[in-house]
Amino acid sequence: MRPDIGTVIAILEEVAATEIMPRFRNLSSSEIGTKSGPRDLVTTADLESEKRLTQAFSELVPGCVVVGEEGADENPDILKALDREAPVWLVDPVDGTNNFAEGKECFAVMAAYLVKGETLAAWIHDPINNDTVWAARGEGAWLNQMQLNPTTPSDIKDMTAAFGPKLRKRLTENANGDAIPGNFLWHRCVGRDYIGMAKGDIQFARYGGKVKPWDHAPGNLIHREIGGFSAMFDDKETYQPGWGILQNQYLVYAPNTAHWDTLHGLLSRS
Repeated sequence: MRPDIGTVIAILEEVAATEIMPRFRNLSSSEIGTKSGPRDLVTTADLESEKRLTQAFSELVPGCVVVGEEGADENPDILKALDREAPVWLVDPVDGTNNFAEGKECFAVMAAYLVKGETLAAWIHDPINNDTVWAARGEGAWLNQMQLNPTTPSDIKDMTAAFGPKLRKRLTENANGDAIPGNFLWHRCVGRDYIGMAKGDIQFARYGGKVKPWDHAPGNLIHREIGGFSAMFDDKETYQPGWGILQNQYLVYAPNTAHWDTLHGLLSRS
């Protein structure tokens, strides 16, 4: 059994409205800190929204374990819960924290519901536009109340890749005359990338070399439910959030297997 989709959407909306948006463009310097490095930011909005989401999800599914980004940073042992029998919530309270701290309107709140390591439902909430993309296993992907069924451009030159500037440069320099995506963007927010893929605005993406489950469990299910194909770059194995945090590995997204193979070939030369 999975939790009620609408109830979770309401929780995400309420937490975003009370803990995140009032702090947007209103953070003091004391409300912005760092974790592993100077560009790995955490804000009061991350911490307080994760607390609220943890409480709400624990009440919604008694006996569950909530694995949030900030909680896992303080206590990495909590990742062991991904292998347990109890239901697990994966939570990214503010995905795109750097954008949020810089006052840029590009961040998201993400959650995934897992049982025995398998993602059964996923939600990505965009607080700026008050939209939620969600999916339930075997039930498709939806934007609010509209089912998503994106079409893929016939020509790769008409497709868009969510690549950062360094990867874009390498891909362009090593194309050797092969067709490559004609458009590139860089949200610095994987949640917004996944929303773009769900809507059909983005066709390709690559993430690594540290792959974190709260970043990718929600979007991975949503992408599968729109008919997309994704796999680990090295062995084409299907991504499993139960693997925990993966080091020096890459997760690649494409509309289908054929396009994935094409992208893999291009990236292998880059």
